[in-house]
Amino acid sequence: MDASILPAASLVGLSLLLGWTAHVAAHDELARNGLIGIRIKATMASDEAWRAGHRSAAPVLRVAAWACGFAGLAGSILAVVGLRGAVVLVVVGYVAFTGLLVLAMLRAHRAAQAVGTGDDSRS
Repeated sequence: MDASILPAASLVGLSLLLGWTAHVAAHDELARNGLIGIRIKATMASDEAWRAGHRSAAPVLRVAAWACGFAGLAGSILAVVGLRGAVVLVVVGYVAFTGLLVLAMLRAHRAAQAVGTGDDSRS
């Protein structure tokens, strides 16, 4: 068994959290809070900005959940059976997570700011 099993398994857990967050964000079920969500100045400005930002970020969060889940599951399997590549998959999973989270934050920021300006473009 490879030492990369713990980081790989943590990616699976992260994917579950991201998937849940994407689901509740897409359905406006995630209220402003101090624990979960994209907590930046633009999204924290109002409840409407929070909801708009999270609705816009939800598809990217969903992709991040799938990417983390795949990398974590595949990395865990490779680590358990002792095949090479587990570390690479785990690193790729965390890099994808980071990049997609930045993209989600940028989308949330744009959408939340659009609420404040009355601009309806949420790309």
